[in-house]
Amino acid sequence: MEGGYRIFYTSSKKLADDVQELLLKIGRVGVVKERERNGEVWIKDHYARSARVQYEVHERVKKLDSWIDQRDIKEVDYDEKVYCATVKNHVMYVRRNGKPYWCGNTTMFWSGPNSLFNSTLKKFEPKLKEEKYVGYIDINCIVNSKGIYPLEWTSRFGYPTIFIQHEGMLNPIGEFMYGMSKGNSNKLKTKSGFQMGVRVVVPPFPFRDQETFNVYSKDTIILFKKPIKEGVHIEDVKLFNDEWVITGTSGVVLVVCGTGSTMKSAQNQTYNRINNILIPNMYYRKDVGDRWHDDSDWLHNWGYLREV
Repeated sequence: MEGGYRIFYTSSKKLADDVQELLLKIGRVGVVKERERNGEVWIKDHYARSARVQYEVHERVKKLDSWIDQRDIKEVDYDEKVYCATVKNHVMYVRRNGKPYWCGNTTMFWSGPNSLFNSTLKKFEPKLKEEKYVGYIDINCIVNSKGIYPLEWTSRFGYPTIFIQHEGMLNPIGEFMYGMSKGNSNKLKTKSGFQMGVRVVVPPFPFRDQETFNVYSKDTIILFKKPIKEGVHIEDVKLFNDEWVITGTSGVVLVVCGTGSTMKSAQNQTYNRINNILIPNMYYRKDVGDRWHDDSDWLHNWGYLREV
């Protein structure tokens, strides 16, 4: 279609879900939309009559990143329980209301209070104090020029988030954890600049396939060209005969982190550390941090990173 996208139509929610998953497997982005139509609908070269709910899978062909359609945003009253997704690792292919997102592989920097913080977590400070809450907490958000859209609470350390945060901390991690558990308000000392984390994975990630894992990944030894392991954090790995060996079944092996005064230098250190690792059939994203040059301009222009 004009505009660089395709639309797949079906009255089966399961088929729409399957098409979205197939698009994922070929590196595309598909967003599922639910439509209530009455009467005749024009499809390519003929009319189709349907009184049932129909599903559209919108596939982007030119722009492969996900997006938010303002027409699909709505407020819904909800008074029931809210659950935090707990999984063995923090890389998930999340499909919220038909919209796909990858969670994991990220960059960060430490900042003083800014507009984004004051518009979200800061508002909950009095209530958290009242409840004597002690521990980690954050709000995952999507932002654009029109506003902040919270997605979920996380009241625990996330993975690989904690590894990336640790890369930028000057306090000993044990001292920090002990102080936090005691409600100690000692100042957290952090590095300036940026931190980055990249997941190193093996088959069958991101899918579940025990046979594939057994054939390609089970009990594989992780080797290092040089005996340097700074910034390397293990996940589904065990120590056997003084060697790191892949275990579990997810294919999630390592998180490799780096830091630097600029995003580019943090990126270079991270990928240099990955280049020191040898694992058969390993793979990882090579574009983490590439969009920061543009994204940072937008965030500053929208005012979210303005310290207050």
